[in-house]
Amino acid sequence: MTKNPAPIVKPAILILLLLFSFIQINLYGAVKGTRIVNLQVEYTDHPIGIDVKLPRFSWQMLAPEGSRGYNQVAYQIIVKDAQGKVVWNSTRIKSGTALAVVYAGSPLKAATRYSWTVTVWDQAGGVSSSGSWFETGLMDTGMSAWDGAQWIGEEIMTWCFMHITCRCIT
Repeated sequence: MTKNPAPIVKPAILILLLLFSFIQINLYGAVKGTRIVNLQVEYTDHPIGIDVKLPRFSWQMLAPEGSRGYNQVAYQIIVKDAQGKVVWNSTRIKSGTALAVVYAGSPLKAATRYSWTVTVWDQAGGVSSSGSWFETGLMDTGMSAWDGAQWIGEEIMTWCFMHITCRCIT
């Protein structure tokens, strides 16, 4: 007498179907969930040459299409230098603020590209992340920042001045 394999197969198929449905729901939610857009530093997309020691970060959270009542309840900002070293991790901050969040990390270096990621939690517990970058400028407004600089076209300007002066005198 052989045993019927049906009692073992049915639970396995049921488990696989449930697992597949959960995966499908999660994939659908990821596509249709909230999104973080319009990431800005100092009110600019991908700024190059900012000289602000404590730049301000901003973003917008978009609700799924056709949805209402979504709001941000917390955020986290992580800023990394060009080598990938974290220079600021705000940790999770319970706040709906998404405009002009002031940098509070290690001092920024001059002429350096930084990447940053913002993670946002919504009222339903959903999590969304997005990233961008910014570059610092000279970070020094004094004249010493221009040491070694050469004026563009100095020889041409001197030649033009001399040429015009000489023509006027003769």
